[in-house]
Amino acid sequence: MNFQPSQHSYGAGYGAVDTAALKTSQNKWPASPRPSDIDIISVSIPLKKGTKTIQVTRKAADALKEIALWWDENIEPIETIYGYNYRTVRGYEDTISNHGSGTAIDINATKHPLGAEGTIPFLKRAELTAKATSLGLLWGGDYRRRKDEMHVETLSPTVELFRKTAMAGAAVWVGTTVVGLLTLGVVLAVRKKKQRRHPLED
Repeated sequence: MNFQPSQHSYGAGYGAVDTAALKTSQNKWPASPRPSDIDIISVSIPLKKGTKTIQVTRKAADALKEIALWWDENIEPIETIYGYNYRTVRGYEDTISNHGSGTAIDINATKHPLGAEGTIPFLKRAELTAKATSLGLLWGGDYRRRKDEMHVETLSPTVELFRKTAMAGAAVWVGTTVVGLLTLGVVLAVRKKKQRRHPLED
């Protein structure tokens, strides 16, 4: 499959992976040098500066496309965007990058170099964090250690499953609560109506 490697991590002698030892990327998603092994697909993204295509795993495609569209509209026009690239994390040669599982994208790499902080406007940072979180994603600007403000990735499968379960549970709780309150309201209204019709109150 034809894809563009991430600019911030591509270089001579870099990214060799022992496929026998490494089976998952840093965020615990299945990773492989063969795109077909992990259901890598091409996703077209209609941006302000023209449509671009990225390769990501199918399960992460919708969320990564949505954050890209949001970035293009709310942060800055997207000029470059990269997805799947089976390689290691720079500086951690025993760890497969999340790009190796097709669960991460890099946006406008030259504007947001690896390790740089504050490349995203201050007033936009909280919005970006909130948007990413709502989609089950993590923005690299929120890394505890080395920042990567061009980067957005999916949560680990376990964390994402927990998030979805929690959201579903919250929705059920809210729905049940609303139904309960509505039912209580109807019951009280009926009782009040019956009380008004009582002979002693006519």
